[in-house]
Order: sequence, then structure tokens, then C-alpha cells
Amino acid sequence: MEQNNLNNSCSIKNDTQFAIICKNAEQGDAESQYKMGKYYEDGDGVVQNYPEAIKWYRLAVQQGHAGAQCALGRCYSQYEIANLYRKAAEQGHVEAQYRLGECYYNSYGEGNLGLKTDEYESFKWYLRAAEQGHAKAQSKVGGAYYCGDVVEKNIHEAVKWYKKAAEQGDYWAQSHLAEFYEQGNGVECDYHEAFKWYAKMADQGDSWVQFDLGDWYSNGRYGIKDGKEAIKWFKRAADSGDCCAMRAVGDIYYEGVLVDKDLKEALKWYRMAIKDYESGAHYKLANCYYNGIGVEQDYSEAVKFYKEDCVFDTRHISQRMVGICYEYGRGVEQNFAEAMEWYNKAFRLVEYDEELEKVLGIDYKFECDNSEDYVKSAAQYKKAAAQGDPHAQVMLGLYYSRSYSLEFNRDKAFNWYMKAAEQGDAVGQRMVGICIEHNLLYTSYVEENKEESALKWYRLAANQGDSEAQRLLGVCYECGNGVPQDYVEAAKWYSLSAEQGNIYGLKRLADCYRHGHGVKESRTEAIKLYSKAAAQGDDYAQYQLKVLEL
Repeated sequence: MEQNNLNNSCSIKNDTQFAIICKNAEQGDAESQYKMGKYYEDGDGVVQNYPEAIKWYRLAVQQGHAGAQCALGRCYSQYEIANLYRKAAEQGHVEAQYRLGECYYNSYGEGNLGLKTDEYESFKWYLRAAEQGHAKAQSKVGGAYYCGDVVEKNIHEAVKWYKKAAEQGDYWAQSHLAEFYEQGNGVECDYHEAFKWYAKMADQGDSWVQFDLGDWYSNGRYGIKDGKEAIKWFKRAADSGDCCAMRAVGDIYYEGVLVDKDLKEALKWYRMAIKDYESGAHYKLANCYYNGIGVEQDYSEAVKFYKEDCVFDTRHISQRMVGICYEYGRGVEQNFAEAMEWYNKAFRLVEYDEELEKVLGIDYKFECDNSEDYVKSAAQYKKAAAQGDPHAQVMLGLYYSRSYSLEFNRDKAFNWYMKAAEQGDAVGQRMVGICIEHNLLYTSYVEENKEESALKWYRLAANQGDSEAQRLLGVCYECGNGVPQDYVEAAKWYSLSAEQGNIYGLKRLADCYRHGHGVKESRTEAIKLYSKAAAQGDDYAQYQLKVLEL
């Protein structure tokens, strides 16, 4: 019946070669029948037609054509796949061997053809295909040697097979090979070689890797720092719609360290990035308008962008800045009640508030509380603070900053923090640093460089063993706030903080191990640290554990 209808399918594609193949196929040539099936399966010069493709493949299969057997497997339902792949694989067809390995790995046809999951049989077929040069099969074999589940674990064999696959463009093999060179696992540690393989992954369009390459070049990871390369990779990620990459390009032009400073270009990229709230570009734009950097100072625009940045609950800095604008009537009508509402939102989220509760042993509240107990406590703290007690001075600062029976007054709060700090009180020193860094300043206190000043107070507290100051000092080094960016120094301070059980120090140090910032990248160490934070009920650490354990 099929043979009687052959003439109907040979007049669509108009070229001499097709006509010859079509004629030979009609006369029963198996190779030509296979090629006809391929034309229709791929829509190559003809209208794509799977039933027509199957018809030609079947004719070739009847004559034992291995390629047609494999091709027909692609078109059939999963219950018919395995047997067809097996027939072709046993004839040495490399693609069929790989696909049969996949069948055994994924249990295609189980319960119907009797084919059950069999990792050993799967590996056997992967290896046969790999030995014939099949890239994906080579990657699978590399994975088997790396994991050691089916064959004895052998990192050198894993590297050998991954390299074969990577050189043929296999993405996952390139990923593993890059990690091996970066970590010195099975090969001599070679960061330039690692970068080469990461670049090949990025060349395949992976915007995440493109962003990471930009980040590494901009931060000088492993001593490889290059502003032009950083911008190149960030822009490639941005071309894929990565708004964080757009913001990163803006940061490079804004900071003017890796390339010549260009505020106009920075603002252009920030505006491109604001379509994604998570990019952080709203906050950057808000700061530019608030401080008149690259644009005419405009508090109204600043408030607008700060508020848009607050879409994410974790934007406590933007919430604080909105509070400041309401307190001083900058870009909005002055409104102390509204200012307090924004401050309270920010203080509920900011990390050092929760740590301070543990350090000082106080019941932290964020609403105004004028209860009799608070009134009595305030009177006692005032008396002790006036006599020079640094603990009382810090507590009095807290009472003024949180309206505990006292009027809200950030100037007085800062003044009392400073009195404690000048006596060498670690918590007072830390609070002074926080006030300076986050613009919670006593009005008569002036510093030429606020970032360096905050750093100075954090360092004084950190050197006394204050775990939260150690974490904050680590943040300064990680982000380059008031000091040259230094991941190694950041990891050192996070480690000191984490050793004291500081939950935020644990999370920061876990992030360092996860991304290889300042320490050797270690998934195991990251999981261990996230687990310690998660055990204290931290949502972020619990989420990261789920991601890493997938």
C-alpha cells in the first residue's frame, strides 16, 4: 500500500539531487529511503511531515538500515523506542548507542518492553558511544567516573572524558572542566584555563555565566582584573535581558575605577535596569537624584525611586531614606508620623537590630511604647548615663532612636552612642559606625569621608570581639565601602563573626564559600554554615540549603 503511494511524495522539493534520491527510494534503495525520511522529519526543502517521514523510515527499517531504525525511534512513542535503538546500537550506530544508554538511565518502556532502570547497562552504552566520539556520551562517562556510583571513582578519568566532550562544545562538560581547573580538582589549579572554559560556556549564550565572568573581571577574582573584559561580559548578559548586568555596567561607569568615570553612561544603564526591581538600580538612581550626582538634585525623583526600590521587603536602606525625606521634608511634605512609620519598617528588617537584642538582652519593640516600666527604665538610664556608664549611654541612645518613653530624637541618640564609643564601649562604637554609614547622624557631627569614618568605628568594635561589628566590617571589605574591595579580608572578618555564632556572619561566610569569594569554593563548607544558620530558624539559610541539596 505504502509503495503504491510513493509517487505522490516525490514532487515537492525541486532539485536534481532530491529527484535522484526520490527515484532511488521508490526503487527500494534503503539509504535513499532513509534520506527521504530525514527530509520530511527536518522539513528540509519540503513541508515538515512526520507521518511521511515515518513512512519512509519504515521502508528503510524493513531492510535493516540502522540509521532509519534510530530515526524511527525518535518518531515512535516511548514504548517502541528502546527496541529500535537496541537494533541500531548493536550495529554500531553511535547515536542509537547513546540514546539506548539514556533509555536504561530513564527507564523508557518499563512495564511494556521489560526494560528497567539499569545504570550499569546505561554506562555500557554510553561508553560505546563515547569511544566513537559522541560528545554527550563522553560527558556522561565523565560524570560516571566523577561520581563513582557505577564505576570506581576516578577523577583523572573524569577529567579525560569531560575534556573530550568539552572540546566538542558540550556545555556541561565545559562547566565541570572549568570547576576542576578553578579548584585544582584532578588537574593542576589554573585560573586562566578555568576562565577559558567559562568563556566557552558564556559563548553558548548562558547569561548567568556571562554575568559571573563580568563580576570576576570587575572584582579581580584570582588576580585577573580587567575593566574592559568586565564590561564586555556584563553587556553580553545585558543583551540577554539580565537587568542585574545592566546595573553592574552602570556601577562600573559610576565608580570610574576600572574605566574612565562617566556618570551619563552610568545613569543610562541604571535606567535600563529599573524594569527589574531586584537589580538594585532603583536605589542607585535614587541616590543620584538625592545627592545630585550626574543629574540635577531632585528630592522628588529620589523619593519616587526609593519607594519603588521598597517593593522588595528587604530594601531597608531605601525605607530608611524615605523616612529621612519625610522627617526633613525633602521631596515630600514634612510628616514626622510618616517618617516614623518608614523608620519602623526599616528597623524591623535591618540585621543589627536583631543582633543587638541578643547582645544587650532587651525586649526589642518597634512601636512607640510609653508604659510605666519604660518610663522608669529611661529615668534610671539617664541617671547612670550622666555618671558615665557606657552601657546606660548605649541604652539611652536606643530609647531615643526607638521612642521608648522618650521623644524620637536621632541627634540625641547619636550623641549618647558617641559618648559610649569614646569610652571604648564596643556596642557604642558599632552603633556610631551604623549611624554614620546609614545617614542617622547627629547634626553637628561632620566627617569628610563617611564611609571611612564608619569603617574606623566598626574596626574599633570588631577588634574588641564584637561579632556584629566584625560582620559589618566584612561587608565593607566585600562591597568596597570606604576601603578597597578585598574578598579575602571580608571572609576573615565573617569567619571571626561566625565563630561566635552570629547568624549573619554565618550566612555571609556561607555565601563566600558558595561563590569562592576570598576562600576556596566549597559546597560542603557552604552547606555546613547554612545549616548552622538554618538551625536558628533563618529563612534565607533554609532556602539556600534547599537549592544546594537539589
